[in-house]
Amino acid sequence: MFEISYFGGNAIEITTKDITLVFDADRSSFGKKNLSVKDGAEFATEERFLTNDPAFRVSLFGAGEYEVSNVMLQGVAATRHLDDPKGEQASTVFSVRIGDYQIALLGNILGPLTDDQLEALGMVDILIIPIGGNGYTLDAADAARIISQTTPKIVIPVHYSESGLSYEVPQDSFHEFADQVKAEVIEERTLKVKPSMTIPASLTIYKLTAQ
Repeated sequence: MFEISYFGGNAIEITTKDITLVFDADRSSFGKKNLSVKDGAEFATEERFLTNDPAFRVSLFGAGEYEVSNVMLQGVAATRHLDDPKGEQASTVFSVRIGDYQIALLGNILGPLTDDQLEALGMVDILIIPIGGNGYTLDAADAARIISQTTPKIVIPVHYSESGLSYEVPQDSFHEFADQVKAEVIEERTLKVKPSMTIPASLTIYKLTAQ
């Protein structure tokens, strides 16, 4: 039905039979080549993560409702982790609807989520959330609070310390998050969601290999 792949930072690809959606394709901030998918669709949680590569069918940023090849998306304005809570909302969180599955994808935001953001995200099956902390993005405790707010069955953590990735700000390890959340951890190269797949009855963390 669809696959979710992780490429370091907040870079994620969601691939269906009709389209590949790429989130935060600009990976230059941690020393990697930008993602580019011919005839794919590019979305960004912050404008600086948008590549505007002409290979993409569309390159989009900001709040609004979008539809690409039968995939429904809603971008919801959010405050970046580094910004004044009362200032401009320069980040976007995304709700992605594919068939019966609802995916919430968060960038480097300031938590917790507001009631309006939670309403826009709806009933979350899969939550993609940064966990690296150190003043740059959500840390393990922040992420755990948002998991409690959204009650997903599957969590895919992103933006944490890994070999070969050099972030602008040192990031916490995956283990700090796993120790905080205390759920089953499954390690996979990609998350493959098929019609026959049963959503876990309890919270499960999928640790995807950064590609």
